[in-house]
Amino acid sequence: MHEVPGGDVPPDFPRGELGAVAGAQPKLLLRRTEAGVLSSELSENELAARFAFCDDLCGQLVAYCERKAGENPLREQSDVVRRVARSKQLNDFCSRAEAQWILKRMVAQLGWLLPSDVR
Repeated sequence: MHEVPGGDVPPDFPRGELGAVAGAQPKLLLRRTEAGVLSSELSENELAARFAFCDDLCGQLVAYCERKAGENPLREQSDVVRRVARSKQLNDFCSRAEAQWILKRMVAQLGWLLPSDVR
């Protein structure tokens, strides 16, 4: 695990890449490490920051789900999870791998099931 303020980055957290830039010829984003090597992977600090962001967002989404489930006890949990999976907040600020990690962590914290059509 990687050290982060207030905890560790769990081994199942996605180790994303910096990204790519679209265009006629895609461009890969690289950074130069302290050793002078070019890398497309996140640094330890960047990984810790991404984890902290995703962990915080997961906590907010757990609270949202609990609130929505409490407002309408007849609403199925799977409907709430589907709404979160389609949310702009989740999909605009996270990579696809991070969003999947958040959804899995969220339903585990809630004790709910991840619907089979949410991936």
